[in-house]
Amino acid sequence: GLADVEEVRPGTAWGETSDVIVRGRLGGRSLAFLARHGRAHDIAPHQVNYRANLAALKALGAARIVGVNAVGGIRNDMGPRVLAVPDQIIDYTHGRITSFGDGTGGAVTHIDFSEPYSPGRSGPACRSSTAAAMAPRKDRVWKPARRLRACGATVVTWSA
Repeated sequence: GLADVEEVRPGTAWGETSDVIVRGRLGGRSLAFLARHGRAHDIAPHQVNYRANLAALKALGAARIVGVNAVGGIRNDMGPRVLAVPDQIIDYTHGRITSFGDGTGGAVTHIDFSEPYSPGRSGPACRSSTAAAMAPRKDRVWKPARRLRACGATVVTWSA
């Protein structure tokens, strides 16, 4: 189990995190967990303060972030016990802040979003899912559930 457990909530320039961050050690490695919708799951997706959450994790030394989402397969081959490991995304969401570079507290900046996921991160996820008797799939993740089949989507996530 998780050893050396502590709860922290670092302040950020973007306000409060969704909840406390639980830090500890697992298998000799440091890790941190943050329930982005809050422990009570009472923060709606469009109200999650993603900037504060990411800034707090970075301040604690996080080098990588793994986001776990509830998704639904929109093809028969994407059923239960299939792990979708995304390589691309089209995001149709609106009504929430989506950038650190929007001029709030700094300069307006632009980033290349053609490769939104870190290269080399899909291999370990696929190997781990195989060890857990799941079928890993590298596929596109699209959100929300509009225009999906026409775009060739594989899975849809309702929250990120």
